[in-house]
Amino acid sequence: MADYVIRRVVISTVFLVVILTGLATASSEDNFDGAVWKFQMTNKLNPSSVFVGRFRVSNHILYQKASPSDPKYSKRVGENHPNHKKTRFEVNDFRVFTQIGKKMSTIKGTGRLSYKELGEWSGLFTDGDGNNWKFKAERIQE
Repeated sequence: MADYVIRRVVISTVFLVVILTGLATASSEDNFDGAVWKFQMTNKLNPSSVFVGRFRVSNHILYQKASPSDPKYSKRVGENHPNHKKTRFEVNDFRVFTQIGKKMSTIKGTGRLSYKELGEWSGLFTDGDGNNWKFKAERIQE
């Protein structure tokens, strides 16, 4: 009886692995490595100055879209240096948009974030001019 139960569990497990593996595979046009994050940054001295945007992280590299029609976020803009529940990232040519009017700017700087909850990080971003920003990132796509 025990052999029968073990055999059924093994067969069920193999079946689930095969099914889930089949579901997880997709064509290269349908997916990409890493996760996409949306962010919001608020200037600490001027809270009415708010930027938003999106980026992708894969293998500790940050990417943004090379053009609005770029589905893979292929432009490398920086690096991420994780350390448990804290991370530091450095960006150059980082595209940010105003909330109103969606006017684009590019900035460089360093962010220091802490894990808040699954899919959320927040902390401080210091731009190349020394301005400090409250920075919040939320994972939106795997």
